[in-house]
Amino acid sequence: MIDNGGCYSDDGPEKITELFFSDSTEKEISIKDILSVDIPLKDKYWFICRKCELMKEQNQQIAIDVAEIVLPIYEKKYPDNKSPREAIEAAKLFIAGHISLASIN
Repeated sequence: MIDNGGCYSDDGPEKITELFFSDSTEKEISIKDILSVDIPLKDKYWFICRKCELMKEQNQQIAIDVAEIVLPIYEKKYPDNKSPREAIEAAKLFIAGHISLASIN
């Protein structure tokens, strides 16, 4: 984590240690630790996607969750375009095993 601290590398390892390890003697952090630390959401997302060893399905679920967060913003600007909502629904069905790539095409 310290060697690959993203935007925090300019602050040095002290900043990462302060954010994640100040209350603990642990040298490992969990996703729960990342989500609970006081840093911007975009940084939490970066740490989870780039530094956590997630399974493919977990990464796919994160992508769907993020898309659902911003979907209302998109739909407010483009109310007649249902493609993003349909794509999110198809992605959910795909990772649940209810549809295949062949059935999408």
